[in-house]
Amino acid sequence: MAKYRETTLEEIYAIRDRIKDIVVRTPLVKLNYDEAPAEIYLKLENLQPIGAFKIRGTANAMRQINPSDLKDGVWAFTSGNHGRGLAYIAKKMGVKCTIWTTDETPPLKIKELKNLGAEVNVFPYPKTREEWDKMEDIRASMKGLEISGRDPKVTAGYGPLGLEILEDLPDVDAVLMPFGGGGLSCGLAPAIRSLNPDIKLYGCEIETAAPLAASFKAGERVEVERIPSFINSIGYARFMPFVWDIVKKSLDGSIVVSLREVCDAIRLMAEKNKVIVEGAGAVSVAAALSGKAGSGKIACVVSGGNIDLEMLVTIIQGKIPDKV
Repeated sequence: MAKYRETTLEEIYAIRDRIKDIVVRTPLVKLNYDEAPAEIYLKLENLQPIGAFKIRGTANAMRQINPSDLKDGVWAFTSGNHGRGLAYIAKKMGVKCTIWTTDETPPLKIKELKNLGAEVNVFPYPKTREEWDKMEDIRASMKGLEISGRDPKVTAGYGPLGLEILEDLPDVDAVLMPFGGGGLSCGLAPAIRSLNPDIKLYGCEIETAAPLAASFKAGERVEVERIPSFINSIGYARFMPFVWDIVKKSLDGSIVVSLREVCDAIRLMAEKNKVIVEGAGAVSVAAALSGKAGSGKIACVVSGGNIDLEMLVTIIQGKIPDKV
């Protein structure tokens, strides 16, 4: 993987032009909830063609690859939405796509990967460092190009999100984004910082695994215990070193929310705005509703809407779903 560096504002505008025929310029709408502690706005990335923001990154990366280098296809390790973005773009380009994912990935995401023509391989979620290391054996055996969610061209693809938020809400006081592997923060936060350094920026995590909050507390990148939950696309035990290099200076901190708060946010958005959101996509809204991001105008990245309908029904009924 190429060495990571922050994307310049000029490059972010170029990225927006590069992917504008594939990516939807999603709306920023007010949450219809007068009892909220702030004026909350929803950046509806669940309305992208794949139901998640990840299409921005995969489109940017794939558009910069020489077609001759794609003869053996592309592949990725992913919890679902990055894979959907890669499979979607690969299908449009007529390129073979292989996805490796864990048994914690919801059935809906696996089904949609296959519907997009991807070959899907499912393996048990690694629980030890040794099991994570075994993934390198898979990497060594694969043909084609790996398009990692950590690729600098992928994370840079999230920069235009910042342009859109500030164009639609120039006087925003804070921007909240889900934090899992950290790719969204690495692309979005520096973009907003370069345009308005006074805006507060927070990564939002789930209580079952919040390595960013623990790292800010420790003053260095740390690993935490992970408890599996119905939220599969954030809540990891750790994140990559390059992510810490970026977010420790571009984010103002982490806001950690409970599973109950996430379910309440999903239910509220369905009731008040008629919006369907997956667990990770609701974390930023749950954080804003908690009051921990302050008052004023808060923009929340609703990162995705790929939730199993059975799980959604459970949440609408006021319950917390079991883990996948």
